[in-house]
Amino acid sequence: MARPLKFDPQVALENAMNVFWRQGYEATSLDDLTEAMGINRPSLYNTFGSKHDLYLAALKRYRELYSHQMIAALEAQSGLREALSGAFTAIIRSETGSGCMMVNTITETLPHDDSVAAFIQAADAETETAFAIAIARAQDRGEIDTDKNPDLLARYLNMVLQGLRVRSKSGCCSGELEHLLPIILSVLD
Repeated sequence: MARPLKFDPQVALENAMNVFWRQGYEATSLDDLTEAMGINRPSLYNTFGSKHDLYLAALKRYRELYSHQMIAALEAQSGLREALSGAFTAIIRSETGSGCMMVNTITETLPHDDSVAAFIQAADAETETAFAIAIARAQDRGEIDTDKNPDLLARYLNMVLQGLRVRSKSGCCSGELEHLLPIILSVLD
């Protein structure tokens, strides 16, 4: 019979997520992880599998905590411009200095890790779908001309979002990035 866990797996996962987010996959050692998670290596392996499995779980948790907030804001929106402005502003303010774990992952591990590539592609598709649905709803309400292609606008907005995240990691202050929002949103005019 398995012994009961002496730690909260969700707390341990979020602690691992924060280490991966700060340091990246390659620079994070098992010692870094076990120290941050407050567990030993056997507990890590028994609960989460390999370091790579833990990394994928941390990416998923990051997406649940941060990226899904934006999608929820888009789904609940009454006005597309306001929803996008609010979502982009929140992301800019929360990620300045640390960047986005998803974008960090793209630049570090995506080129040589098929499972991470599949995860990132699925996450991008989910974000673009949320953008496209919000754009189509805004078109139905008469906020945006119906001659604009929701899928192309969604891809553009996702690319801009990733660019903002990269700039926030490079140390660009949030105020500077927020000044770009009217220009970014002008594509909806």
